[in-house]
Amino acid sequence: MNAGLISHHLKTNQAFNNDNHCYGIEYRYSTTQGISAGRFYNSVRKDTQYVVWSWQPVQFGVLHLGIMMGGIDGYPNMNNGGWFLAALPVATIEYQRFGVNFTVIPTIQDRIYGVASIQLKIKLY
Repeated sequence: MNAGLISHHLKTNQAFNNDNHCYGIEYRYSTTQGISAGRFYNSVRKDTQYVVWSWQPVQFGVLHLGIMMGGIDGYPNMNNGGWFLAALPVATIEYQRFGVNFTVIPTIQDRIYGVASIQLKIKLY
C-alpha cells in the first residue's frame, strides 16, 4: 500500500505543491518486477492517476535500483491533462513491512518541471 508522496522541486521560484497526497497499491510479483497503480494530488494542484510497471534488476541488500514505465495523467501541459507514457528511474529501500520509493522526474521544456519525490509504502501481507 502506497501512502504518501513528498516532493522537492528543482525550480524553487514557482509555487509548486510539494505535499502530494497519495494512495495506491503495489504488487511485487518477483524480486525484480512489480506493478503499481494509484492517485495523487500533483505539483500543479491537479488529480493524477498512474499505472506503472517497475523493473529493478540491480540490488544491494535492501536497496533496489531500476526503472518504472507506464501511463500517467493530470498534467495540463502534457497531452492537455490526458494520459501519456513515462519512464523514470526508481530506487527502492524495503525492510520487513516498510519501504520507500525514490524517483527523479526531469524537466521537460515547459510541460513538466523537475522534481525529486519520495513515496512511502507499507506491506499489508
